[in-house]
Amino acid sequence: KWANSIDWYAWRARSGDLNPEDPENLRNGVLPTPDMANSQLIRLFRQHYPDSYAAFVKTFRLREMSIRTESVYEHWVARFFAHHDWPSLDQAGVSEIGQFLEHLAVARNVAGATQRVALNALVFLFREVLGRNVDDAVHFRRAAPKRRLPTVLTQQEVQRLLAAMPDSSRPLGAL
Repeated sequence: KWANSIDWYAWRARSGDLNPEDPENLRNGVLPTPDMANSQLIRLFRQHYPDSYAAFVKTFRLREMSIRTESVYEHWVARFFAHHDWPSLDQAGVSEIGQFLEHLAVARNVAGATQRVALNALVFLFREVLGRNVDDAVHFRRAAPKRRLPTVLTQQEVQRLLAAMPDSSRPLGAL
């Protein structure tokens, strides 16, 4: 009943004004072209591997996966190929994946979660798009977990801190 109160014609007419790269507009079945890319890296990826890029996007969309995940995975795949100076797909394999992931951990000092996203993107590309199983064969140095030590003040530090607070805030700070 509520749907009848919406002017769907006007809504649909306005939706045509969206940027073609906008996630809300990408499900229309048209593949973004290289010149539509927001970054030079993505543009180069689309130019170097047009067939693999088309298969990559089609695989995502046929599975109705998140457009945000597609965008993030495309970014990591592009970074992987750029890191290895745009090799042919036959030359890219397990050892290159390991080198790239180790580069992220050692030289780029990324968090473990970031390294896992990059790994997931590359496994998706090689297994689901290119049909090459790389699950168990990839060996690399994992990003070091970030240690978070709690900050604990000594009794003297707490007393100095409370003494420095204005009288109106001191009772709240003492809690």
